[in-house]
Amino acid sequence: MPLTDSSDSLRTRNLTVDDALSLGPDTPLELQEMAGPAAPPAGVVRLYAKSDGNLYCKDSADNEKDLTAGAAGGEANTASNVGTSGMGVFKQKTGVDLEFKRLNAVSGKVSVTDDPANSKIDLDLGSVASSDLSDGGSLYRAGGTDVAVADGGTGASDAAQARTSLGLSIGSDVQAHGAELDALAGLSANGLVARTAAGAAAARTITGTAGKIQVSNGDGVAGDPVITIPDSPTLVTPVVADLSNMTHDHQDAAGGGTLDAAAIASGTLAAARLASQHRTVSRMIYIENPTADDEFPIGFVADDVTLVQVRGVTDTGTVDFNIEHRGTNTPGTAGTDTLTSDVTATSAGASSTDFADATVPGQRWLAYRASAVSGSPARLWVAVEYTID
Repeated sequence: MPLTDSSDSLRTRNLTVDDALSLGPDTPLELQEMAGPAAPPAGVVRLYAKSDGNLYCKDSADNEKDLTAGAAGGEANTASNVGTSGMGVFKQKTGVDLEFKRLNAVSGKVSVTDDPANSKIDLDLGSVASSDLSDGGSLYRAGGTDVAVADGGTGASDAAQARTSLGLSIGSDVQAHGAELDALAGLSANGLVARTAAGAAAARTITGTAGKIQVSNGDGVAGDPVITIPDSPTLVTPVVADLSNMTHDHQDAAGGGTLDAAAIASGTLAAARLASQHRTVSRMIYIENPTADDEFPIGFVADDVTLVQVRGVTDTGTVDFNIEHRGTNTPGTAGTDTLTSDVTATSAGASSTDFADATVPGQRWLAYRASAVSGSPARLWVAVEYTID
């Protein structure tokens, strides 16, 4: 039967109730705190209070459950008692107490918008400057202030300036990409580097020829390549071409001629007379601002010579001149004209082979002597050709 007590209190050490226990509205049920009872028998749940001031129950499987507000919806109950309106977050203070923190907007910096249709809260930072940050740092946003290198940025708004800020400017700090550099980087063999084509390179090694050239350290890895000739080199016998069917020009007394091939047999000169004493010599002189009074030596012949031709050319105007041969010790004294008549040199050039005395004895001077000048020439070139007899 039910146990009913309407007195101030009901105190008992062990209370066994077979039916409902009813207490009056002003009658508390006091439970003595304990460390925790043993598990009850099957079909029974034990109610008790622990030293932490919370109410617990334990089933026959020895499962303990906290029945106080903190474990059985205390936070929800606390939250339901929050009287502050608006958007915010809950923060647990101690035990089951929750503290409500409202989200507030900051004019010009942060705006808070409740979007009930999407069940969300929108936060908009708006226009935030670096000075708005509590740590004094910088905030990156598109089109904003460049982030300094010291803050992990590039301090620039374009790639070229970024490379400069980071010390990676192409052409001054770092080498620009090039196919030639790729070719060098691709070399893996030892040796001397050779550029074989545009954007291509190869490793080469200096090599020798047995018995002729010795090469040490040809690839240059251990030092400079050294090239030497052996102490006893292998000699190759030279090959002399067969000259028996060749025709060779030679200078004879008449100023020309051909050495017959029959005079040469199998690369060895036979009894062929080359007349080497007949060779032509050309002597050139240059005269500035020639005048009709010019007269001076132009050369000396040690051996007997035969004059072949006298030529003259001016830059403008004309110059009449002759070539004399004079005594060994009297180059300043008039001598013998070699030409029958003076040569008249012009800008188109003039020459003469008409000699009054073409043979000049050895140990004689050849002298230039002018007779007339017209047209104010500034330059005169004279060439005298002769053969040594």
